[in-house]
Amino acid sequence: MPADLKRAKLVLVDFRLDHWPERDHQPTLSLKPQNGRALIAVLRSNLPLLKAEPVAFALNSGVLSDLSRGGGWVGREYAIARSLDLEWVFGKGGRREGFSLAVGSLADAVAALPIRWPASARLKDKILSLLCVPSKVRWRQSVSEAVDRSRLPHEILIKNSVGIALLRWLLHEILPFPTFLLDERYLAARLRMEPGSFSDRIRSKEGRNIRRALRSFEYRGALRQFAGVRWWRAGIDCSST
Repeated sequence: MPADLKRAKLVLVDFRLDHWPERDHQPTLSLKPQNGRALIAVLRSNLPLLKAEPVAFALNSGVLSDLSRGGGWVGREYAIARSLDLEWVFGKGGRREGFSLAVGSLADAVAALPIRWPASARLKDKILSLLCVPSKVRWRQSVSEAVDRSRLPHEILIKNSVGIALLRWLLHEILPFPTFLLDERYLAARLRMEPGSFSDRIRSKEGRNIRRALRSFEYRGALRQFAGVRWWRAGIDCSST
C-alpha cells in the first residue's frame, strides 16, 4: 500500500466503505475511517512521510446529493469538490466512457506536473506551457493577460505547492465557467448561434469546414479531455474581428 500510494497519480476512493473487516476490527476509533472522505484525509497526511510525487484525490459516489447537503449537484461537482478539499468528485450512474476519459485526463495532468518549479521569472512561462498556449499566434499575449486576471492560485505563485493547486484552479474555477476557455455552449453564443443548432451543425458532414476552422483554437493543455472540448476565447475573438 505505501508503495502504491507513492507512485500513484490519482487516488479514487468510493465514498461508502461499508464492507471493510480490517477496519471494523480495529480497537481504536482514530484508525477507523468511516467513509472515503475520512480515508483520503488519512492517506493525504502520509504523503510527506513517503516523499511521494504529486497525487490527486477524488471521491466516486452514488450519493453526491448527500455530500451537497441534499441540494442539487448535477453540474456542480466542482463546488462539492472544493467544499470537501478534494480535486474532484465523480457521480456514479453517468456514461462510463465519459467517466473513464475524465479519470484518465486527471491522472495524465498530474503526471505532467513538474517536480521542481522554475524560478519566479520563468514561472508564468511554465504555467502557459502546461496550458499549451500556442506560441506563434497573435493572440498569445491576450491569453497571458486573461490567465493573470483569472486569479492564479497563490500556492503556485509562491511555489509552496507541488502543482496540484494549478489543477484545482482549472477544475474548480476555469473549466466550469466561460473564462479564457469556452465550452461548446459559450462558443455558440460567441458566434451568435443557438447552442443546439451549433452542436448539430459542427457534427454534421456540412460542418467539416467549421471544425477545421476551429481546430487551431482548440485547447490542448492539462485536463483537455476532462469535460469535453474547450476553445481559446482570445483566438475566437481575434478571428472574429
